[in-house]
Amino acid sequence: MNSFTKKLINEIVEAASKYRLKNDVEPIQLNGYQTYLKTGDRLTFEQQYFARRKQLNVLALDVLIRKDMESVPLLEEVIFHICNEYSWALPAHIPIDDHSLSYKSKKVIDLFAAETAQTLAEIVELIGDHLSDFIKQQVYEEIDIRVFTPFEEKAWHWERLRNNWSSVIAGSIGLAALSALPVHSERQKRMLKRLEISFAHYLEGFKEDGVCVEGVDYWAYGFGYYCYFAEKYTRLYQDDRYIRDQKIKSIAEFPFYSLIGENRYVPYSDASNHSELPSGLLCYCQQTFDVAIPPVTEATSLYSDSCYRWAPMYRNLIWTTKACRAEVVETSRHYFHDFEWLVIRDLEKGFVFSAKGGANNESHNHNDIGHFIIGDGHDLFLTDLGAGEYTRDYFGEKRYTFLANRALGHSLPLIQGKEQKAGEFQAENVHFQVFNEHISEFSLEMAETYPEVEGLQSFHRKWVVDEQKKSVLLEDALSFKSFDQAIVTENFVSLFKPILLDNRIIWRGNGSELILEFDRNIDTPKIIADVFSDHDGVHTNVYLTQLENKQKNCQYARRYSFKLEELE
Repeated sequence: MNSFTKKLINEIVEAASKYRLKNDVEPIQLNGYQTYLKTGDRLTFEQQYFARRKQLNVLALDVLIRKDMESVPLLEEVIFHICNEYSWALPAHIPIDDHSLSYKSKKVIDLFAAETAQTLAEIVELIGDHLSDFIKQQVYEEIDIRVFTPFEEKAWHWERLRNNWSSVIAGSIGLAALSALPVHSERQKRMLKRLEISFAHYLEGFKEDGVCVEGVDYWAYGFGYYCYFAEKYTRLYQDDRYIRDQKIKSIAEFPFYSLIGENRYVPYSDASNHSELPSGLLCYCQQTFDVAIPPVTEATSLYSDSCYRWAPMYRNLIWTTKACRAEVVETSRHYFHDFEWLVIRDLEKGFVFSAKGGANNESHNHNDIGHFIIGDGHDLFLTDLGAGEYTRDYFGEKRYTFLANRALGHSLPLIQGKEQKAGEFQAENVHFQVFNEHISEFSLEMAETYPEVEGLQSFHRKWVVDEQKKSVLLEDALSFKSFDQAIVTENFVSLFKPILLDNRIIWRGNGSELILEFDRNIDTPKIIADVFSDHDGVHTNVYLTQLENKQKNCQYARRYSFKLEELE
């Protein structure tokens, strides 16, 4: 034990003690399956599923940490129940036939089936001497029946996805194969060779700037499993093919440049507004790729991941060391040139700004070209709602009916009452320019992202950022064919309820306030209160501050000044 892992170890040992006292396996009930089939609600089932995974991990790690048999009887009972589950895949990822889950359910390989196989394989590898032969035999049989053989028997859609699925599943299967099959055996080598397809496609989802367009949480997820596999493969096969590419180093550095506060990162796409990244993964990135990382002061908490995944949890325990401690780099101005993200942070002054170009056909896409955020390192006054609650409809045809995903949930204008749309649309004529150490400019053209708007000839959006003054000047210039088409409603999104005072709008936080100056002679202000369901299913208030132009002109032009000021 070192000082960096003491808290995590204590959390594990304490949780294991409570499980032993209760002495029951966490239940997975029929109701969860039925609720999903009837309503599309995922949380009812998933909360029980992940509660059982947490119990599995805690008891196994307790055995590993204390080298004691006290937790083994209950651990074996949990493993027995998991080996007898209806399916290791989530209902949301199982085909539905005639209003019921498919008979193929047991052999569906999704993220969580693969993760379960990896977890059980590595637990047996690490503490198999403490487990009965019957349990170990059952684990190997179920991994083979549910994951290894189905993988070998057919091609899977996720093998060629350019997002976290290909990496997480391939990484989990690869790790399971490295743990459960004899090293260098023919079957192991065949499986690992096939997995190269998935890893290659996963990396194709990145460009040279290293941005994870799915959000920093999916960086931790997808790139995490990539690294967990790469480390074990490199060690067992003495082959560094998975870690020597320059792009891998750029990906590893992504969290450092997207950091905007303590455990806070740019919350674009399906990210969250608060992300405690796995400390073990960050330490691995620093030591393996020699990149800057966000500060690591201790091993990531047991409770940081609501899915309680074994691979990051175990590596937080064994990889988090004093050697990887990083100091806070409070000032950074970084432009990701391929995906067109600008991220500025000055945590000493209390100023954060980010804006993005990009496209509206990305993985975990939100309609957000030209969107921006402003904060002080603690609060985001203009924000991104991040991931909404994952339901059956969230990834289906109704995706852009959810406020978090549609353009209305971003600081983007409505034009003729119409929103920016999803599809093969992207920012054009994107420019980033630095004038001096304090002032920079970011601009783009985005008329084509509003395909339903009539007569829109151009839409040029520009930000001039003064870090020293903690100010942002937003300039919108739109050109229409006729004046009657020039109906523009600016839209700014916040979790703070705005205050209207004369020609100012104020969003007041805990230590600062953001002030927007506007002209009532040319714009009519309106505040719309709404509610969205966040990733954890919590209903959260959100406020849309809108400014509608009073006079129509073929050449619409606005300059809005945003300024952060400390509260007295």
